[in-house]
This record gives sequence, C-alpha cells and structure tokens, in this order.
Amino acid sequence: MENNLLKGVFTPEMVVQVLKNLPPLKLPVMETIFSDRVQLPFPTVGKEEILQELNELPVIRRGLPALEMDNESYEVTTYEPLPVRHSQFVSAKLLNDLKTLDRSALTVWATNTTDRMRRRYLKTVEALCAVALTGKIEWPIHMPGRREYETYLIDFGTPYRLDMAGLQTWNASGAKILDVFRTLKAMRKILMDAGYGAELEVWAGEKVFEQLAALAQVHPEKSSLGVTVEAQKINVAGFVVTERAETFLYPSTEARVPVVTAGEVLMIAKDAGHKLVYCAVDDLDAKLQSMPFFIKSVKSDDPSGIRLISEGKPFPVVNVKGICRATVIGE
Repeated sequence: MENNLLKGVFTPEMVVQVLKNLPPLKLPVMETIFSDRVQLPFPTVGKEEILQELNELPVIRRGLPALEMDNESYEVTTYEPLPVRHSQFVSAKLLNDLKTLDRSALTVWATNTTDRMRRRYLKTVEALCAVALTGKIEWPIHMPGRREYETYLIDFGTPYRLDMAGLQTWNASGAKILDVFRTLKAMRKILMDAGYGAELEVWAGEKVFEQLAALAQVHPEKSSLGVTVEAQKINVAGFVVTERAETFLYPSTEARVPVVTAGEVLMIAKDAGHKLVYCAVDDLDAKLQSMPFFIKSVKSDDPSGIRLISEGKPFPVVNVKGICRATVIGE
C-alpha cells in the first residue's frame, strides 16, 4: 500500500507540476549561456547533429542546380553522456508515519523531498556547464564499493586565449580604462573573425572585477569613453562586464572551483550555438525517453522501505570557437 501511495505522489506528471510551482534557482551559467535546451531521444549525441558550422553561402544563377553541401566530408564525432543519478532512502518507519497524514500534508512532504533532489541535481548540472566552458568536461565518476573515482572526459577542443603581448594588464602601473577597452575589443575581434560575437557575455573573475572597479572609480567623468557602474556590472563603452564570483564543489577533491579564475576575463559569444542537451535516460520506468529530471520510487526489502531515485542525462555542449579567455591580472 505504501509503495502504491508513493507512486501516486511521485508520478512524472506530479513531478513536472511540482517543479513548475517551485521557485527557480539562481543558475547563472545555465540561464545565460545554455538557455538553448534540446531533448534528444537517443543515449548518444552526434556533434554534427547539434554543432554544425552554418556559414554564409554564395547565390546561384537562375536555372542552375542548388549548391550541394558536402555532408560526407564531416568527421562523425559521437559523445556518450553519463547520467546524474542519486537516490534517497525512505524507511518503513517513516512510511508508517506518512500514513497518518492527509493528502495535502503528504503533498507538502513530497514537494519538499522533490525540491531537495532537484537542488542537488541542478547544482550538478550548473557545475557541468561551468566546466564545459573550459572546452573540456572532466568530472569524477562514482564507482560503487570503491573509494577512488574514475574520470568522465569529453573534449570539445581548446577555446581561444588572447595573447596580451602589446596590451597592458589591468593592474599594471599606469593602467587605465582605455587598456580595458582595448583588451575587450581584441577579444571580440578574435570571436568575430571566427564568425561569432553578435551577442556577447563578458565575465570577470573576482580580482579582475575588483581592479576594474578601481579603474572605473578614477576614470574621468567627462571622458568620451563612457563607463557606468551597477551592482556586479560595469559597462565599458558598451562592453558589459559581469562579476562571476561563484564557485562549485568538485566531488572527488571537495575543493571549491571558481566559475571564472580570479585573474581572468571570459568572453562568450552567445550566438555560437552552445546548448544544453538532455539525452534519453536508461530507465524503463521513464520509458527510455529524454527527460530533464525524473524521479521514481522502488521498493526495498532489506532494509524495508522505499528508495527514491532521481535521474537525468544533461550534456552541455560548447562551441570553442565562441569562447575567448584572457589573463589580465599580472603577477
């Protein structure tokens, strides 16, 4: 009876409704860079299916055959995303206590439980998205019964890095806002030469933003190079630089890792096709379908109770030609 009761609570339809009613979490990397979400009904992802370069075409004279794109020339690259899967045990004792609750109280308990599992899952997805911006997903794989971790590795390539030769670091003696502008303009040129950069996101590490704020404070108000300061944002002649001081926990080392290194600027072309792909989950109760987030209940005999299992197969995909980094704080 208890198992049937919980299955009535943790149905996919009920989970979807609960997720809609829960307050959104602040997930700046997912929301800003990976707002394009795709659900694929496959367990693997072909790079050419989601990250094809779409370049300009020549026109064709009237009456002549259409220009044929040479799809055979593409090298087929297939990625195999791994799931984010965790469980929470509900003991038979707690199930007995839950029987005394009315339906509304049971719904509150289920909502809170769903929210906790959702938060763990989404924090992991956010961290994977942040890691992907390095051009490589490198994340620990939990191995049951073993203390050591294996490594989940996906390599998208190497993002651009600005050569600071001929440019001034932002903490150098005599550095000015003009040096900041020149750096950002040089980064934008790299991305635009690659065919992107119509919509840019510029993130600054903690030390970088602190130094930029100091430069903005002494910048002449009457200068033709406009600078405006807002909460965690500084606009330098149209380049909006956002402080990105968030960190995430790396599971195998338990070290806090910054989304953007303290001394770096990260410029991302949002029009470069970065995507968050959800692949089909390996679960029969989910009908082997693609779901951003899935919860089910499974009866346990020893110890007696119910195990709630959540799963999703998120896969952040980046186009490294739309990412540029620069180290702007000198030693």
